[in-house]
Amino acid sequence: MACTRISVIQHSIATLAVLTCIAFFFISKASAGPACLVSAPADWQGVTVRWEGTCTNGQAEGSGVLRGFENGKVLRLFFGRMKAGQPEIGVDELPDGYVAGRFKDGQVVTSDDRNDTILAFREASKAAEVVSERFRAAGNAPSAKFYRDKAHSLGAQMD
Repeated sequence: MACTRISVIQHSIATLAVLTCIAFFFISKASAGPACLVSAPADWQGVTVRWEGTCTNGQAEGSGVLRGFENGKVLRLFFGRMKAGQPEIGVDELPDGYVAGRFKDGQVVTSDDRNDTILAFREASKAAEVVSERFRAAGNAPSAKFYRDKAHSLGAQMD
């Protein structure tokens, strides 16, 4: 009986480990490199995410764009800065507007400080420029233009 119990536990642990590895692989794959782990904003349920930016120690890091896909179509965009795979500051673009600010545990931190919003839009604009340049360097002019236009639009939000 003890051997059976251990065998079932070992099998369950092994299965969980395999499923976890598969899930992390599909959570995000950087467009130009190896798998890059990211945590999407908390309300991005049911979408596949892809980080377009740098990856440090296997996690999204620095300026870039997080894209949320459903059935191959981009539904959500986060422009900003990631730290250790987590959104740190930036702008979550929604169909009806923006959510801007600092992020903690995948959620925007409520703040009355207008400077947080201003900084978030600046970071978002910078991130879009970084991604635009990556696409330009890769020879993808339409995507480079799309993100360059996004950078200008995000930068103009606080004018």
